[in-house]
Amino acid sequence: MIDSRIRSRRSGAILAAALFIIASVPGMATAANSRTLFIGSDLSAKDDQGVPLQSGQLFPTTVTVPGDAPAPKNSTVFLVEILSTDNQNLAHTVLTVEANHLNATGLSLNTFYDPDAGGHDADQPVPCSSSGNTITCDYGSLAARGERTIAVVVDVARTYVAPVPAQPLFWAKVETNNETGPNQQLFVAASGPSSDDPTPPTPFNVGAHSEDGLNTFVPPGLAKQLFTSGLDLSGTDNLSTFISFTAHGAGDRVAITEGTSDSSHYPCPTDLVPRCQGGYSEVKTSTETFGSTPYFTWMLTAKVPKTYTLSQGFVVHFDTLTHSDWRLLFKDKSSFCGTLVITSIGHCIKSLSLSKPVGGFSTLIVEVVMDHQGGMKA
Repeated sequence: MIDSRIRSRRSGAILAAALFIIASVPGMATAANSRTLFIGSDLSAKDDQGVPLQSGQLFPTTVTVPGDAPAPKNSTVFLVEILSTDNQNLAHTVLTVEANHLNATGLSLNTFYDPDAGGHDADQPVPCSSSGNTITCDYGSLAARGERTIAVVVDVARTYVAPVPAQPLFWAKVETNNETGPNQQLFVAASGPSSDDPTPPTPFNVGAHSEDGLNTFVPPGLAKQLFTSGLDLSGTDNLSTFISFTAHGAGDRVAITEGTSDSSHYPCPTDLVPRCQGGYSEVKTSTETFGSTPYFTWMLTAKVPKTYTLSQGFVVHFDTLTHSDWRLLFKDKSSFCGTLVITSIGHCIKSLSLSKPVGGFSTLIVEVVMDHQGGMKA
């Protein structure tokens, strides 16, 4: 789950960033510097001196290069938060965010928004504008101990080319007026690494395209369709996944994974073993439940032996890697949605088909509507 602050954005690989060193770590005062201001994606954790432990670091969510059209892009999101711990106003505070710091091919700004709508920033409209891949937010005077946050969504196209050598893809700075000469004016954060750091941490990287899965972020309120590659009836790609849903209020991180079942990953229930297919489809979203229209649509397309019959078919849903919480048998009329959008039990089969055999295999397509997600196999 993620809250309105998108705090679970780091549930995948741990992302860190090197700091751009001016005279000291950004936000830490020198002897002549009375100003303390921090910038980063997560400034909530602090040391015993009240200094954020992850200042200077941007944490984009996991994203992979998309497949072919009609899904030409995937997306990542990261927060940019500025936090003043001064007991004085900071005049003319300007935040600049570069959504493609290196001008990498296939990387572009999608949108930005205030993730705290309804929260402590609700009475402060986002004074931001964009030009190309750069966002500029002029906050004017930042009150003592003030805080501002924006969420930045960046698209990754099929044409994405990773920069070599690796450098920060996303970069942000905040500048203030220098009312007192020695005060620090520039504070920087990046998705890492930096050439100024001789031992840079692992940088954020866009994941390679996969025929059997994807990672992306869907902005709040957006209706989205996502899918993996189609079947290869002459090869080894035996399963394809298609999902459709509307992202919740804070947006949804989505991960689709296809694989082969074993004892630790979606094993076939013992009473169904002779009839189970080998593959599974796993879908994880930040929001686990979709309790209102249009709910969550999950379609599996599977290559099955020509001996496969619908009367013996089923889908099994898993709420953990090894536990199945429900099943829908194709031979039971109660498994189907019928004229209803969704049944009272929260899941039903919307459509079902089986093609004629070609080269010893048939194509099974089963579309299920549900009020949640998890793992599924047929």
